[in-house]
Amino acid sequence: MRTARPGVRFGIADVRAGEADLGVVGAGAWDSVGVSSFRALDTPLLVDSYALQDRVVRDPMIGEMLQGLRPAGLAGIGVLPGPLRRPFGIDHPLLGPADYAGLAIGVQQSRVAEATMRVLGASPVAFGAGWPIAGLGGIEQEISQIAENQYDTAGKDLTANVSLWPRPLVLFAGRKAWAALTPAQWRVLRQAAAGDQAAETQAVRAEERRNTAILCRRGLRFLTASPADLAALRRGVQPVYGQLERDRQTRRYIRQIEAMRKGIPAEPVPGCAHTPRLAGTAGPLDGVWQFTSTPDDLRAAGAGQGDIVP
Repeated sequence: MRTARPGVRFGIADVRAGEADLGVVGAGAWDSVGVSSFRALDTPLLVDSYALQDRVVRDPMIGEMLQGLRPAGLAGIGVLPGPLRRPFGIDHPLLGPADYAGLAIGVQQSRVAEATMRVLGASPVAFGAGWPIAGLGGIEQEISQIAENQYDTAGKDLTANVSLWPRPLVLFAGRKAWAALTPAQWRVLRQAAAGDQAAETQAVRAEERRNTAILCRRGLRFLTASPADLAALRRGVQPVYGQLERDRQTRRYIRQIEAMRKGIPAEPVPGCAHTPRLAGTAGPLDGVWQFTSTPDDLRAAGAGQGDIVP
């Protein structure tokens, strides 16, 4: 089977057009193409821990959400857990609602995320992984992307105890691939996705811990919003809940997730308190290394014209 290239544009469009059999797209992006069944997964400050996300992606409601792909001519395979995304301040720390007012905040494609920033007084700006952050006052981002893209060279303040939303991944197939498989083959495919959920949660957590340690050594500040800040944020995003809950199905999912959250113990907040220090002196290969490939370099390595993006 052919799998679509990552990203919203290629993931959904390629599978719909039959250019790829399978795709993987973040749950928050579906609302922008007319699929509203995953909105609850993107609701601000709702799925705020890995333990809760793990419970949610195993719940039968996920099967119902995946059915929402059918009208778009797509078949849902499963939902895998993703990293939690937190406020990263560039101009100043993003602790309470007042800190967002008047800022341009980068958000990955999600109408719910855009609405959240607007009710907090910020202007949402489309922002993809690896994009430059010049001109932004902050971004909503996962710890690993901050480290890997060196966003900490521009900003130094991560609000570690505010999990805005997770970024679970929706696995899906196109109409032709769906029709070509027998019911037994579909069951195997869906069971494989479900069987990978626990391992994926462990992998995401491990990657976050590793990159937290890296960012601590590079001087990132892991800040803690006060109880008053947290309460104010929850009050501030209530208009988004009001909008989402106009849809009866989304309202039901939100209530189910709120019920699941009861009894789940609080998780440790990422930070530098237990980050081990590097022993010894730096060696000749320690540090940050960068390289640049020109279009000519890529052509010499065998890349086709369609693979080269200016």
